Amino acid sequence: MRPKLPMKLAVLALSFGWLACAAQAPPPYAPPARVAPPGSSAAPGSNDLAVTESDRRINEAIRTSFETSPEIDSGGRGVRISTYDGNVTLRGVVRTARERDAIGAAAEGVSGAKHVDNLVSVAP
Repeated sequence: MRPKLPMKLAVLALSFGWLACAAQAPPPYAPPARVAPPGSSAAPGSNDLAVTESDRRINEAIRTSFETSPEIDSGGRGVRISTYDGNVTLRGVVRTARERDAIGAAAEGVSGAKHVDNLVSVAP
């Protein structure tokens, strides 16, 4: 009967080892929020972030809509555009709530933009 005890202890030790490994599994992948991943493309001189070529085209179309909109005073220069798989995040500071809303509406009107998170704030 003695051989069964070491076998039970071995199974128990392996079970605890497996549980410890499962508890240390890495979190699921999330797109980068602030740091450009290797191989990404950002327009020279800007903080816009686009991981793929289609995301870069969306950023360019949004930036163009900012520059041509009469409701956006600064042409959206203080706004950073981050696009990941067609999901757009806008960050920055503008002077008025009207300008913030116009920036969000301009981004939502761009073809290819699936969802827009307008995190632009209004300066006090």
